Amino acid sequence: MRRGFLVLEIIISSALIAVALIGYGVITHNLVRAHDQSIVEHRVRGAAELAINCVRAGVTDAGDILAALDPDLADMLDLTIEEAPAEGEWAGARRVTVTASTLSSSAHQARVTLTAMISAAGDRP
Repeated sequence: MRRGFLVLEIIISSALIAVALIGYGVITHNLVRAHDQSIVEHRVRGAAELAINCVRAGVTDAGDILAALDPDLADMLDLTIEEAPAEGEWAGARRVTVTASTLSSSAHQARVTLTAMISAAGDRP
């Protein structure tokens, strides 16, 4: 009788440890995936800011600068720059919208859209 309780106790303890280890693995996996997504979003935001700053500086191709700074991201990045005349209070300026997107290693899309109003002089000091 005592031996049966001991075996049952060992089985239950082993099952609880297995469940705890599986839970730890799932949590760790989700944290790593979220961290990867966060890093990719930061890199994409930086690329969009670079593109807006290139337009402000009068540089025509932000892709070359991005390729020099972050070649891995430049290969996977979809970067679009749209310019339109500003309206209302901003009449006389240009409205520049940059959209940058890519896929992270966990197959989630990181997409950033930034808009800036750039004066006719190009916002240069």
